[in-house]
Amino acid sequence: MKNQRAEVVARADVYVAGVGFIGVATYTSPELKFKKTTNNGAAGEYDLAYGAVEKLEAGAKLTVTNEVLYEAASMLNEANITFSEAVATEDGAKGRRDVLIGSIDIKDNESKHGETKEVELNISAHYWLKESNGIPVIEIDKQKDIVRINGKDVLEDIRKAVGA
Repeated sequence: MKNQRAEVVARADVYVAGVGFIGVATYTSPELKFKKTTNNGAAGEYDLAYGAVEKLEAGAKLTVTNEVLYEAASMLNEANITFSEAVATEDGAKGRRDVLIGSIDIKDNESKHGETKEVELNISAHYWLKESNGIPVIEIDKQKDIVRINGKDVLEDIRKAVGA
C-alpha cells in the first residue's frame, strides 16, 4: 500500500440509522488502542498487547440541532450513528465511513447572538466499523469479542482457546 502525502477532508456528514442525513460535522474517531500487560524480562519490563482494545470513544460537533439526536440517545446502548467523509488525495477522491453503535451523550452548546449553534456528541461505542472506499479497515464488536484489523481477526485464537 502506497503512502499518501496529504489528505483533505472535503465533507464530513452524519447519519442516524433509520432517519438518514442529519448534518455536517467535525468528527473525532475512536482511538485504536490495545490493552497491554506488563512483563518482566532479563533486560527489564516491557508491554505486550493481547488483542483486547480500550474503550471506544468518539466525538462530534454538529452545526445543526435535530430532534433525531434525542431519539437516537433514547435508544440507550444501541444508537447507530454513521460518519461519512469525502477525502481528496493526490490520487483523487475516496470515501471513508465510520459506523458506531453505542450510547450517545448530547451537549447543547451555549447560544450566542449572531453565531452558529453547535451541538456536541460524545459516543461510547461497543461496535465500530471503519471503512475506506468500501473496504473494512477496522471492525470491533466488544459484545462478540471480535477485533478485526485489515481483515485479521486478532482475538480468534483467544476465542478458540475458551471454546467460544
